[in-house]
Amino acid sequence: MIERQLYEAKERGDTQGYLRILAENELLLDMDQELTDEDPDTVHHVYAERPGDPPGIRTLEVRTRGDMVPRRSDVVVDRVVLKTLAEWFGDSEKVVIEVNPGSPSGMRFPHPDRVAWARIGKEAVPPPERGELLLTDAAGPLDGPVAHALACSAPLALRNRTPWNGVRDAYTDYLGDLNILRRDWGVTSPAEADEAIESLYRTRYVPHEVEAALLARKAIVDFGLEPGEAFEPGHIYQWYQATAKLAQDAGVDVRQAQEAIARIRRYEERFRADGVLPPDGMVHTLAAWDFCRGITVIRVCVGARFCDTDFLTETVPEFGALCREAYGSWEDYSAAYSLARVLWGDDDEFGEVYRTTVRWHQLLTLDPDSPWRNIPFG
Repeated sequence: MIERQLYEAKERGDTQGYLRILAENELLLDMDQELTDEDPDTVHHVYAERPGDPPGIRTLEVRTRGDMVPRRSDVVVDRVVLKTLAEWFGDSEKVVIEVNPGSPSGMRFPHPDRVAWARIGKEAVPPPERGELLLTDAAGPLDGPVAHALACSAPLALRNRTPWNGVRDAYTDYLGDLNILRRDWGVTSPAEADEAIESLYRTRYVPHEVEAALLARKAIVDFGLEPGEAFEPGHIYQWYQATAKLAQDAGVDVRQAQEAIARIRRYEERFRADGVLPPDGMVHTLAAWDFCRGITVIRVCVGARFCDTDFLTETVPEFGALCREAYGSWEDYSAAYSLARVLWGDDDEFGEVYRTTVRWHQLLTLDPDSPWRNIPFG
């Protein structure tokens, strides 16, 4: 945990080490929401008043994600890195930077050293370049229905380097969350957010032709095939025939549904070789793709101020219940999400999207700190 690392560096008097930890992680600072809405291209800092500070001295509170404070009605957060703080406030005699105020990991810097901070920031690997990171919010839910549902969105939390169980004031930051909703979902209002969440709950974004092929095979398997028999040539032909009928009945393009079979088979074969699926394993539905994203959209809506945390804690367990209905284990759920992601973004290249997807699966199913190792799926 970042906050523990900061506390340990502080206790041993290692200021340089403390700054290096800050430089390798995203930091959050407060902004005035009204001014930010009016002028989003400018950072509108909110300064804190400290009793005893000399006249003209202002305190800028900077927090790590694990020490975010509860939502305030007129304040939003912005992401920043140490190097940027050095550029803004280095050598300033009028600004005190206070990291994690009120926390055991907190530390005050009355006169930030522009040169030293910039050097440490330059030497550190910037957060966006460090790849995925599994983070846990010590104050967030760790068990129960809300924690289970949030764990279902862990692949995207991993990618975005945000705590998998975060229910605080931002998913990325205020403007970042607004941008995610606008760019990825065409959402610019709470009403549009409700529509997107409902569509994800109903799995309306799952590719229908792929889902038709998977459901057709599941019907064949449920009819009584032994493990492994579904891969035999005769049953492959049966799969094509069943897919055509199901697609036609569902109003899905038959040719596209049958063409999806070859892609499904290629990726599942590779998944079995790479341990994402067991030797006789297969995916029966891509619902995980929409469930994972639906929970994430709710989290992003909290950060964008389109809903509050009460809505999140009431709604995400409904997604978690759907996940339990559709899958039998975290491994099953992950394989389905993984298949959907590579079908969406890998273009049959087994390239970076594929490698990243497998890496997420391995981390979440094997890391002792992963919620998937600590929260029962069923």
